[in-house]
Amino acid sequence: MPDAIICALPTVALAAAAVRFAQRHRVPVAVDVRGVQPEVLLTAVPSVLRPIVRVLLGRYRRLAFQALSGAHAVLASSSSYQNWGLGHARRAANALDAVFAQTIPASIGQADDATTLYARFAQWVEKFAANGVEAE
Repeated sequence: MPDAIICALPTVALAAAAVRFAQRHRVPVAVDVRGVQPEVLLTAVPSVLRPIVRVLLGRYRRLAFQALSGAHAVLASSSSYQNWGLGHARRAANALDAVFAQTIPASIGQADDATTLYARFAQWVEKFAANGVEAE
């Protein structure tokens, strides 16, 4: 049995399955939001067709909600991705949620350098492993 699970979204179905497994076995689980799926798929269709595509994507939207709302923590590489994830989870941020910015050069001042990023992540892992299941 794992001590904790960190899964990525997308893939929506896999993230939902990982969260269900974690809930069943009382294992803390974090969802790392790497993309805003299935919503990003709406941008590929003309606006007139978006209501129809929204209906067709309903199953995937429900799976995203299940994954995000069932996670003990929502992780992301940006605050906008985290806010999207928390919005879909329909909850406010908690102490286990975190943003680990790593895609913007540190010279711009918005990203952590690698050493700081790894140190922050290691601290987060310790906190998550200690408090994940109790955060329910």
